[in-house]
Amino acid sequence: MDLSRFSINSEALIVFSLLMLVGYLLVKQLFCVFSLQFKKGKVRVTKGSVPPDFLAACQRIANKTNIKGSVFAYKTRLGLQLSFSANFPPLIKDKVLSAFPHERLDRSFFRRHPKKGELPDKDQP
Repeated sequence: MDLSRFSINSEALIVFSLLMLVGYLLVKQLFCVFSLQFKKGKVRVTKGSVPPDFLAACQRIANKTNIKGSVFAYKTRLGLQLSFSANFPPLIKDKVLSAFPHERLDRSFFRRHPKKGELPDKDQP
């Protein structure tokens, strides 16, 4: 078996995968709206502007629990999505997610459309 033929393809595959990884990271940074860093009971804004109510809620959570980690907000087509670092405890994640002021979008992908003959929900027009 001739291995010289496979070495060029494997090198090209490695270069291609590295370029894809760098491109993914660059696009991810472009869509990052803000980031928070939790450390020693304090919250620090490292990028962007954070809603003041959400920042105050994060301060309260950080004062009660001595956690270390980061929270990132990314812009998606459906609004903002929060992402957490790996060392965030699940209960604290839930508290932070519930404190975030999600905006309701009029045209959401997840909106339920009633079938013919059904009454629409009260919150739908």
